Amino acid sequence: MPHHKAVAIALALLLSTAAPALAHDSGYHNGPIVLQSAHPDLGQGTLTLRGDFGTRSVTVWLGETRLDLIRQTAHEVTVGLPHDLANGTYDVVVARGRLTGQYDTLAVYFGNSGGYGTPGPRGPAGPAGPQGPAGATGAKGATGATGPAGPAGPAGPAGPAGPAGSGSGGGVGPAGPAGPAGPAGPAGPAGATGAVGPVGPQGAQGPAGVMGPVGPAGPAGATGQTGLTGATGQTGATGETGPAGPAGPRGPAGVTGYAMVTRAFSVNLAANTGTDTQAVNCPTGTSVLTSFIYRVPGGDRHPFPPGVDVTGWPDPVDRTKWTFKLRNATGGAYVDPVEAGVICASTAN
Repeated sequence: MPHHKAVAIALALLLSTAAPALAHDSGYHNGPIVLQSAHPDLGQGTLTLRGDFGTRSVTVWLGETRLDLIRQTAHEVTVGLPHDLANGTYDVVVARGRLTGQYDTLAVYFGNSGGYGTPGPRGPAGPAGPQGPAGATGAKGATGATGPAGPAGPAGPAGPAGPAGSGSGGGVGPAGPAGPAGPAGPAGPAGATGAVGPVGPQGAQGPAGVMGPVGPAGPAGATGQTGLTGATGQTGATGETGPAGPAGPRGPAGVTGYAMVTRAFSVNLAANTGTDTQAVNCPTGTSVLTSFIYRVPGGDRHPFPPGVDVTGWPDPVDRTKWTFKLRNATGGAYVDPVEAGVICASTAN
């Protein structure tokens, strides 16, 4: 598999960090991924990676091929290698989700002879993607139940009766009327004086007298005993859903101005100790995202042979600059055409 395809996969993972980020949890399990070393076992068909990976599941890529995860701990990940893996140097990428900085890469040589090249330095973290809008406010909770009614107060004592009314009682009614006089009889001789007649019937009762004024209020009675607690009222109706909350602030912009810059040169390294240092710069206003370097005999890109070590690092001050260093550790001179390059992009402040 050509090495530049592996770089394309690493770049695709890096640029995916510019998409809207997932919810960010604080804690060790969500910390940055740090890939420190790689240990292939071609006989067993496995690759063991060591570093800081957290506790959440990661994915491992060998170039453009996603490898099967065999085992993962916080500091070690073991994956299976393809059966038809050709000798060469590949970019190994370990990533988790799409969070900013949640990946790391390492160039690893795979072959049945020779040693492994020195791992290149870890690339810079990608820029943060824009923050997503705030979620809608949740529905208003139901109104709580009405509390029990308080006890009834004690009844006050009855006041004293008012004085009797001042009206006078009805007197005895008048005597009934006398009966009609009989016809005059002939005058008889004067008789003796007759007895006194009976008393007439009692007259009707007179009207009631006027009611007297209300007497003054009596003193307050003693406090009565506390009444029983009233029954619990019914649960109130659920309140209406509140209005949606305001949209959150806009997050920082992602990468723009994507560009690739390459530089071709030839190396002539003496046996055992020969070195060569070259630098490649991004356009003004952009920064280095990642880098690549190949030997290009006949114009085709190939990994460096065993014993030719390649390292690279970003400039600590000038973010547009990336420096490559080649060292010949073989017993003979090493001469080859070389192509080095950087992937650049501008980031909003």
